[in-house]
Amino acid sequence: MRTITELYSLEGRIYLFIKSSQAYKHFSETARKEGFALLAGEDDVLALHSDFSFCHTGWAGHLLFHNPTSCNESKLVRVDYSKWISGADDFIYHGNGK
Repeated sequence: MRTITELYSLEGRIYLFIKSSQAYKHFSETARKEGFALLAGEDDVLALHSDFSFCHTGWAGHLLFHNPTSCNESKLVRVDYSKWISGADDFIYHGNGK
């Protein structure tokens, strides 16, 4: 099983898609075990930062996540957390919940 910390080895700006409450609960528990502090609340999109922190994205982050070609980001990596943690080779989020 992959870890959250391993996400930081990916090249680019990492956004994490967590599509269900059950997946978010798993994410929260795993993050705490790996030493991350979590913000209160639950969101389906989190931004991971180079200082090994992450945050809720708000409306602007959601806009960027769902429309990655509408910004000047050099590389936005959208990761489906459920696929990532399962070890799937195709863990990139392609949109529309897929």
